[in-house]
Amino acid sequence: MRKSSLIVIVIALLASFSFHSASAKQKDAHFRLVNFIEAPEAKLTITNLKNGEQVVFTIDYGKSMKYVNLSPDHYQFSILIENEKVLEQEFVIGANGFYTLVLAGMLTDDIQTNEYTTIFKLKKLFGGETKDDNNFMPQWYMLRDNYDGSTKAPYVRFVNVSPSSTPLSVQEQNSKLFKKVLYPHNTDMKKITGGSHRYEIKKGDITVSEIELKTTAGYVYTIFTGPNMNDAREMKTIVLENKSKALMMQKN
Repeated sequence: MRKSSLIVIVIALLASFSFHSASAKQKDAHFRLVNFIEAPEAKLTITNLKNGEQVVFTIDYGKSMKYVNLSPDHYQFSILIENEKVLEQEFVIGANGFYTLVLAGMLTDDIQTNEYTTIFKLKKLFGGETKDDNNFMPQWYMLRDNYDGSTKAPYVRFVNVSPSSTPLSVQEQNSKLFKKVLYPHNTDMKKITGGSHRYEIKKGDITVSEIELKTTAGYVYTIFTGPNMNDAREMKTIVLENKSKALMMQKN
């Protein structure tokens, strides 16, 4: 197996380490997971490379987990499917950030580590530049969640986690919110009005998923759409929310 690449996730490092609940220290990073690798479940192991301490998360397909806190340090992340390693990467976690680790892709007939996932491709995902489909094999990428935003409006972005060459669009009534988003891309943030919204996710002219979303000013909403493992005619959509920087900095 090739040596894991090292990815630096912004900001200066601190020397201490431990895994924390959501009530952890202010300088900890905040990390959550979304799983769209096409298998019933995935297991994420996070190992602190300084002291060997480990934590393991098991997550079903099409599900997410709430933020957990990590002390800034040097970690190895590994993804196992059916006890076979499909992804492994080293990360240096910086202080104070909010991140979503997104898992996507299809398994090969014989489950194997995706050797095409490189630091170059992962860095591009950080910057929102063009991303590679990695031959639709399992891959991961980090989304930055601590968007500046505003306390006066909500914001939304869309992530296509459906391993296909066909782009997806997001529409509200007759207005396209996001047009022709390719896998595995995410859009920029878009300001929307607060209140109730009904979005259709479309593949061409065909509606493949629908969601109803109630939004609140100051929050950021991330829409993920991927395959529906129970019905190939439809797609699965989930939405995660988090506070914008503006809302977190607002004085009580």
